[in-house]
Amino acid sequence: MMTQSIHGHAVLNHILDLGGSESVTTLRIWAESSHGLDARYHTCSAQQLTYEGLLQFLLERNKIEVSGDRICVIAEHVCSHEHEHSDTSHVARG
Repeated sequence: MMTQSIHGHAVLNHILDLGGSESVTTLRIWAESSHGLDARYHTCSAQQLTYEGLLQFLLERNKIEVSGDRICVIAEHVCSHEHEHSDTSHVARG
């Protein structure tokens, strides 16, 4: 069975939908329940990232920061071209 690759914007958008920060534990639970334990993530410049690999990638590029037990999105560092991707796996909330 082929594992679906989820764009990193799905994770960033989820955090932004929650006000810009989320607990480390709650975000992991959301990612695993939404995308599965074996999910792979991609970004505009990286492929086949594990969940941990995605977080590391985002940290290194100052897209997120960890403060205590919270992961916070640094919105001004997030690119805004996610609509160019055919599947960001982001579900819009109305």
